[in-house]
Amino acid sequence: RALDDIAALEKELEDPETPEERRYTNQLAIEEKRRSIDEAKEDMGRRGKQVEKREAEVSKLKARLEKEEADAKERLAKQYEAKEAFEKREAALEKIRMKKIREELAIVAEQIQEVTLDLDGIQNDREKEQELADEVATLTDQMNDPKTSSYEKDFVKKMLLGKQATLVEMQNDIDTEEITLKEDLEDLEERQMELNNVIKSMSEREERMQKFKDAAANEERMNQLVNELRDEQLELRERRKDMEIRATEREAREAEEKAKNKEQEAKEAAKRRQGEEATSAIRELGVGSIFGMEKKENVKITTKLKHLWRYALTGEPAVDHERVAMMNSIQKHQKIKAGQVEAIRQIQFTVGSEETQAFASAQSKLSADGMPHFRMIEKGIGMHDQIQMWVEPSMDQDDFITDIQFSSNDPDDEGYQDLSEAGYFKVTHNLMHKGRTEGGRPSDPDFAIWCMRNP
Repeated sequence: RALDDIAALEKELEDPETPEERRYTNQLAIEEKRRSIDEAKEDMGRRGKQVEKREAEVSKLKARLEKEEADAKERLAKQYEAKEAFEKREAALEKIRMKKIREELAIVAEQIQEVTLDLDGIQNDREKEQELADEVATLTDQMNDPKTSSYEKDFVKKMLLGKQATLVEMQNDIDTEEITLKEDLEDLEERQMELNNVIKSMSEREERMQKFKDAAANEERMNQLVNELRDEQLELRERRKDMEIRATEREAREAEEKAKNKEQEAKEAAKRRQGEEATSAIRELGVGSIFGMEKKENVKITTKLKHLWRYALTGEPAVDHERVAMMNSIQKHQKIKAGQVEAIRQIQFTVGSEETQAFASAQSKLSADGMPHFRMIEKGIGMHDQIQMWVEPSMDQDDFITDIQFSSNDPDDEGYQDLSEAGYFKVTHNLMHKGRTEGGRPSDPDFAIWCMRNP
């Protein structure tokens, strides 16, 4: 934009109908805009050095992080190896334990089957017991029968007593064996249930371990994909920054070359215009010789004659450029000689390269137009994003900032201050609230400055 303005002003200078006062004003504006361009170039140079320094720091940090990441991966690999070996040993032992439990379970099942068969055999003994009981009942009936003789009764009595003793003994043996077998069966069934529960628990644990392994493998794959995506994003970001830096450097070189070309063209046009004006003025006044018009002495004479001719026609004195330049220099240093100083009038923050570049462009335009503008503090204060502080200078003592206090934006933070009632005004940014404002992130800084004007 400044180069276009300079081109427009130079084009106006080439117009022979442009008044002398306008020409001088344009020359001053061109010089001011060129100074602005030079300042912008210097600022870009400083920014380039900062970028190079930051790139070197990032490169060192990246190398350190890569080394730490490699060490962490090596440690993690060793841990995985130890864990895998432990799991293999545990799996082998688990298989051995499972095999023994299944063998014991098979033995218990066989014993249960044997006890069941023994209990079925007791039923046969019960039938024999019942037959013996029937015989005892038959002998008892014979004893009680009045037809039975005494001799037969004695014989039956002896048989009855023997049968009764055998029956009692048989009942005791059968009852004892039945109780023992039922207890054994109960114990075996309880043991069988315990073994089945152990097998079930081991199977469930093996399934859970397999699920954990599958989940860990999936997580590892996801982490690997995330790391690959992150590396690609970082690489793309670095490429984009490199392209932006190269584009900025190329634009700066092109602007510098364009400025040099325009400056050279302006000088040549000024020389041509000065010669044409001198020739025209001499011819109009009838002064000078056609053989010496291109000499510097004749140019100076014709310039003075042209000023006299202007005064004769308009009654206005010609503009004395040397006098005007001297007056501007006196006015420029007048405040310093009067003891006035320059101080800060306003403070402002910009966050992010896009906002910073846009604000810098606006301030460069204000500076080129001779308007009040902000100046950037060279050293940034951002950790993750670019954060620049800007100050607007002033020589008006009523506008001076006389005191500043640093504060947090979080009312719950111990560094928080509210100095509005003490006459201070707050300077911060919506992206300096630790993610509590719209568009913010938790990684944003939490910072504000309270300023006071105390005339």
